[in-house]
Amino acid sequence: MITCECEKAAREAAYTGGFEVIISIPAGMEIASRTFNPRVGITGGISILGTSGIVEPMSEAAYAESIRLELRQRYSEGSRNALFTVGNFAAAFATGVLGMNRVRMVKCSNFIGEAIDAAAEIGFSRCLLVGHIGKLVKMGIGITNTHSSRGDGRIETLIACTLEAGGDLELLRNIYGCVSTDAALSLLRQAGFLESTMEILKTRMEDTMARRSAGLLDAGFVCFAKKEFPDSYSASEKEGEIIFQSSNAEALLEVFRQ
Repeated sequence: MITCECEKAAREAAYTGGFEVIISIPAGMEIASRTFNPRVGITGGISILGTSGIVEPMSEAAYAESIRLELRQRYSEGSRNALFTVGNFAAAFATGVLGMNRVRMVKCSNFIGEAIDAAAEIGFSRCLLVGHIGKLVKMGIGITNTHSSRGDGRIETLIACTLEAGGDLELLRNIYGCVSTDAALSLLRQAGFLESTMEILKTRMEDTMARRSAGLLDAGFVCFAKKEFPDSYSASEKEGEIIFQSSNAEALLEVFRQ
């Protein structure tokens, strides 16, 4: 992306020389002190997230309204089933692994609760949420706006579920030292607690979705991670595996594959 922009600028200026590119963020260190970045091992600046490279400046209210607008359009076209993806990672997984049609997806970003509310209010019968565990795990403690500015709690949620599953103190301490959910999943798998812990997390998330949808629509989810749980996931890769899914997910997946 940087190369493309430099080449574009060179063409416009009829420039044929080379470039020295300096990447910096004004007041980055000051901004970082107000984020969760130090908690996940990012020090000295802020992380640059996203896969498209395109910034969409929009207030929370405006983004939530854009979700409602897209859902109203789908509803007016006759759709009664809403397919939500948390972001580009989830969209890549939904198309490449689950076989979903990208055209039918509505990207809800961090606004999971608002998306469910909108689907229920507009009159949809079903909704399915597809997301990486790094986002969806927060639903295990009732968080439905998963932006880091609203709070973290990812590792703490996994610790609580592991404790309920019978994990010992050493395992809990090791999980607490993880900076990513993927790293925590690796520890759980090695200790033989992955399945039991994810079952507890699934139940918690189902309760959160049930309370948010208030019985107005059949709501479910598919939670995934990259195979072998590395520390990063590329949206350009269509690999991954379902870590767990809601009890009604299979039935919902069949609906969306039709």
